[in-house]
Amino acid sequence: MPCSVVHERACHALTCASHTLRVFHLCIQVWAMKESEVAGLVRQLLQADKVICEQQLGWNWLPPDDALFIPSAQQGPRTAANPTGTSAQGEQAGPSSEEDATAQAAEQELQEKLRDPRYSGALSLLVDEAGFLVESKTRNMLERLSKDEAGLIAAESIVRALGVTNGPGFNALMDALSADSSLDMRAKVRHMHGQ
Repeated sequence: MPCSVVHERACHALTCASHTLRVFHLCIQVWAMKESEVAGLVRQLLQADKVICEQQLGWNWLPPDDALFIPSAQQGPRTAANPTGTSAQGEQAGPSSEEDATAQAAEQELQEKLRDPRYSGALSLLVDEAGFLVESKTRNMLERLSKDEAGLIAAESIVRALGVTNGPGFNALMDALSADSSLDMRAKVRHMHGQ
């Protein structure tokens, strides 16, 4: 290649990079102007989410970290070690490793119970009767899986939609399902015996 062609391409690349950088800085300026407005809208959405969770669904609701609402100009640089860009001074650390271990153990216990063959009949019934609780994205994915895998994933999706996140919660769900069936069975036996 002649030197002039290489020079032209290099100049063009520098011009494009310069233009991209100007656009990027302009976007940052626009974001800085609108950031507080967006934070206000997010707070309104979170308030609505809190009302829905607590009053309609009966779930405990926890707000996100307040660092979410600190304007980016006041935050430090974001890095892999500090993804929020907040300083470590005077702030609580994230969840402790003990809390992480507890959550991981609860998740492991739930996964073991979902795969336990003793519960397969109840989970199959749950999938048949409460299949509407399976998210649409999950439902689309189930079509491509084997019947066993699809049933397990559908059951897990339903169990999570019901708010079950650990082994004791799963046991309570199974007790509730078996209590209803036990009552139905007793009623049928009484009816058969004319009581």
